[in-house]
Amino acid sequence: MSDILLNKSKENLDLASSLFKSKKYINSIVHCSYYSSLQLIKYVIIFELHREESSLNAEAKIAKTGTNSLIISLIFKEMKERDKSDAVELHTAINELKQLRVDTDYGIDFYPDYSQLVKAKLKADIVNSIIKKYFKI
Repeated sequence: MSDILLNKSKENLDLASSLFKSKKYINSIVHCSYYSSLQLIKYVIIFELHREESSLNAEAKIAKTGTNSLIISLIFKEMKERDKSDAVELHTAINELKQLRVDTDYGIDFYPDYSQLVKAKLKADIVNSIIKKYFKI
């Protein structure tokens, strides 16, 4: 069961890379880059930090926030205890990637250009490499 999130994360990152090389499905590159990182973070929260998914959902509901925002906040708090510099880099990268994903998915007049695709891929690589470094995934 624990491998499911890791596999989803890897598939999304592989797909983003493949699409980036082919320059097809531009919006999907950003979308897959973001969800690759988010799935990896969620894996760490649940399987490395031993938080139940149901309790995360309940906590998000009480806090009147989304589960995605909650797990980003939780990983930032955890990372600050390990390495503040990497925590800030991870937090900045995931939030920039999240905003780009929101703009790409929902922006009426927004269509990402090549530099934004490079940025999405770079931010996902930063997040994923920091997570893998500290949690030995």
